[in-house]
Amino acid sequence: MYLRTRTVLFIVAVSYLHAASVKRSNEAIQYVTNLTRFINDQHFGTFVCWLLQFSDQHIPALLHNAMAQELSKHEDTVLLQVDLHTSYSPSYSFPNVVIIFADALDEDVDPTHLRTWLDAVPYKTFVVIHFKMSNRMLIDSVAENFLSYGIVNLIMVAFNRNNIFTFNYAPTRTTVHVGFPHPSVLLYNRLREFKTETLKITYVQSSFTYTYDDGFEGEDMLLFKLFFQMLGINLAFDELICDGKHYLIECLQESNNYIFVNRIYIRKLSSQLIDAIEMDKVRIFAPKGKPLTFAEMLLKPFHSAVWMLLLGICVAVHLLCRLAPRLICNDLVLLALTGIEKRSLQTTGRFEKLFAISLIILFFQLKSAYETKLVSYMIDVPTEPDPKTIDELRQRDLKVIVDSRFFNPNQFQQQLAGLLRVTENVTTLLKEDALLINDIAMRIMAKDISNVDPRTGKQLYVPLEEILGETMPFFYFHKKCPFQYEFSTYRRYVFEAGLQQHWRKTIITLKDRRFNTVIAKLKSVSQQTVRGNTLKPIFIGIILLWVAALVVFLNENIIFYSWKWCSNSKNSKIFKIIYHIYYSIDKGHI
Repeated sequence: MYLRTRTVLFIVAVSYLHAASVKRSNEAIQYVTNLTRFINDQHFGTFVCWLLQFSDQHIPALLHNAMAQELSKHEDTVLLQVDLHTSYSPSYSFPNVVIIFADALDEDVDPTHLRTWLDAVPYKTFVVIHFKMSNRMLIDSVAENFLSYGIVNLIMVAFNRNNIFTFNYAPTRTTVHVGFPHPSVLLYNRLREFKTETLKITYVQSSFTYTYDDGFEGEDMLLFKLFFQMLGINLAFDELICDGKHYLIECLQESNNYIFVNRIYIRKLSSQLIDAIEMDKVRIFAPKGKPLTFAEMLLKPFHSAVWMLLLGICVAVHLLCRLAPRLICNDLVLLALTGIEKRSLQTTGRFEKLFAISLIILFFQLKSAYETKLVSYMIDVPTEPDPKTIDELRQRDLKVIVDSRFFNPNQFQQQLAGLLRVTENVTTLLKEDALLINDIAMRIMAKDISNVDPRTGKQLYVPLEEILGETMPFFYFHKKCPFQYEFSTYRRYVFEAGLQQHWRKTIITLKDRRFNTVIAKLKSVSQQTVRGNTLKPIFIGIILLWVAALVVFLNENIIFYSWKWCSNSKNSKIFKIIYHIYYSIDKGHI
């Protein structure tokens, strides 16, 4: 009798445990279904759910089918059911929720196919594991393993115990929930629970990451600092030194850090990229026109075609005077330039008068324009016109440097045919070459004091008017970086608040203030100092004119005193003839 009673009690106990286990499994299925619907309600568009079976046992298969039946009741949910022996294909849609069905965590199964699925799970996706809890110590190791795939939103539901497990990281901490808590208790932001104090991120020196003399940092540095300050994490910046053989993103992939501060221009899209929201123009930063030499200052006021036209007019007028001396008595070129007359215009013909008036008006206007140009050269240091188009760069034989770490040279091969000069380091920039640069960085560099010529007080480089195109810069994150999705949302808030534009304007204002101060000092020094090499050609010209005037003066005195001496001599007749010839030549009668 006693044996029968024990048997009955044993059967009752087993039945009770089985019923309790079945009830727990059904409740777990219903709870995860409600959890999935809760996530679906906060999602817009098609909702994709992966159902992955990671066991050959009977119970996980039953749970798999039961879950599929519950979720298939909603028409807006797309289900992808996979067994243990199916690998991931890139043609599958990315999931919003992943539900994995397993038996005991120490079950001996081949994880090869599951790894392909875990590797494709996006960071922001919540992963729920239905499992049979047999060894509590294995739960933490599972969480660490999933973290290696970048999965931090992990929830483990035991279908044989009244426990649900969630995890926080850096370091790994496990939270045990009894019963079925509200979904909002499980679906919280794991990043805000990170306990790490310092995070190392990588950067390369650029206009967006440079720390200026007054301590103000580039806008990308400030953006990342503000983002991680919100998470309570301090940053340690690690400057990346590439060996000159890599495209920037390829160089970054070799580093061990999760995040790269610099914005980059990519060759192909990737899920590891976050756009910078605003489009950026690609422009050319070209050397300013060179200072003019003294000879160029005399010739540059007029175009070569104007000089050729003046030469042609002078030759034509001279020939006309020689071929028709009765029609034109005066040298009209000298008359128009200096007012010297051989014969008064009142006694000349109407044709010569009209011709002379036309030349006087023409040369007066040209002299006025020429003198105005020379006066402007005296006021400011004369230079060649700044290049404004790509064709002008070709005319000056200027090369365009393209830093292959930031730009793809092939993208501009057609527009800059014959001008491209590819380099892996912008420090190799020569002063005779132009630079391919984005518009935002160019606006900052244009106001840098290194862009001031200490001799002239002018800019060394100026932007071309032509725009090569527009492109979208991106921020790069290592694969499975846990901060990528959160950063993409946060940087949009920062942009909409106008913080990035404020930082940029502040940097440009600070640079512009210092830039104008340096230029003012250079101009005040240049106005007080007259350089010897500038005055040398002027003094040489004055001395030559003095020598010529002295020679003419001596000749006139020699002729005058010779005539006076010869007027009382026997050879006075011969000297009178010589004097009359010289006088006729001097007055233009011959």
